Amino acid sequence: MKLATTILLAATAVSASISAFEDNYLDVLSFDQSIVYLGDDATQKDVHTLSKWSWNDCGGNDDALKLTKIDVSPDPPQSGRNLTIDAAGIVNRYIAEGAYADVSVKLGYITLYHTRFDLCKEAHDADAQIQCPVEAGERAITQNVELPSHIPPAAYTLQVRANTVDDTPLACLNFRLSFLPFLSVFD
Repeated sequence: MKLATTILLAATAVSASISAFEDNYLDVLSFDQSIVYLGDDATQKDVHTLSKWSWNDCGGNDDALKLTKIDVSPDPPQSGRNLTIDAAGIVNRYIAEGAYADVSVKLGYITLYHTRFDLCKEAHDADAQIQCPVEAGERAITQNVELPSHIPPAAYTLQVRANTVDDTPLACLNFRLSFLPFLSVFD
């Protein structure tokens, strides 16, 4: 559930917030391997680079969830198409109802969208394969998310900071997503 919900929330938050954002701000572009992105999060620990998106686990070793894999199809994600997310990870300790995630979508230093999600409620509403409560152990999930047809062309940073009901760290994830059409030259 946490794994599924955190990933599902990340994708849902990106799609919801990006579709709500109508202005096209472009700041200083930074080049990182084959990704062009905007963002103030300089953490480069465990960056998993793909063609137009990347993710990294910014959490500590004692987090309740450690993701080991996130794959998406289509890769790269495309506006107006369904996105299938395959994720796997290890739940290190029991996760009870009440776990939550703070999600921010940024364009450069500008926060476009910030919200707090009840992870268990989101998993239930999305009919996710993993539901609360979640016992410790290895978990895997496949979830489909519908991306909006109009996502302004830009590179976004998505930050997910999830905590258990007792406010201990559950997971910390950073995503970089590019919907800039000129990046196809790097594929």
